[in-house]
Amino acid sequence: MTRDEYIDDIKLSLGAPVVEVEIQEMLGKIVDMAFREIKRYIVDTRFVTVPYSKGPIDLKKYKVDSVIQLFRTANPSRVADFTDIYSLATVSQSNATSSVNLLMSDYLYRTQLNQLKSTMTTDLDFTYDKEERKLYVNTFYPKPINLTIVYVPEFKDVSDVKEDYWVNYIRRLSLALAKETLGRVRGKYELSSSLYKLDGGTLLSEGIAERDAIRAELNENSDIVFPMD
Repeated sequence: MTRDEYIDDIKLSLGAPVVEVEIQEMLGKIVDMAFREIKRYIVDTRFVTVPYSKGPIDLKKYKVDSVIQLFRTANPSRVADFTDIYSLATVSQSNATSSVNLLMSDYLYRTQLNQLKSTMTTDLDFTYDKEERKLYVNTFYPKPINLTIVYVPEFKDVSDVKEDYWVNYIRRLSLALAKETLGRVRGKYELSSSLYKLDGGTLLSEGIAERDAIRAELNENSDIVFPMD
């Protein structure tokens, strides 16, 4: 949804055009305020596959807020995985090597070597420099051709949010904040001699209650942990 679409929804929910909404010129800023608050909770991920580079990988054009996980998308072609005993058996047979002791010795040697490497560092261990938008990745041999990056995008504008779940939260919080603001405006003065009374107090209490309920929901559901390789 665009900013204007959120504004139109709020005005309709507040009774416009039948009822005058005195804060129409403020609704855009209220939507922006709700967006800034909600976007801190958005953890929807996206995927992008990029060529592997020994140096830092430039991610400026992808608007990456945080990197969650990396995958090897394509490895260089090779005959066998030398950490796998079945692959070693295939290589041994093709080389006419039938000695089980030699096979196990080679397997144990390579296993210990990989254990040592894993103790010192981790394959696909990464650091993301958010300020420079550069990703630094440590990889074991064989070096990958491509890497698939799982990341949380950076949302610059309310229209960047596409997921219905979060669109609904932005709309609900925007409406709650609009009710709170309109309630304060209408409740500033009491018209005791008027035949009709404004609903400032009702709007204010509804807005505050809805705002607090939304924040409680967000906090309860924000304990999301991503596995890091």
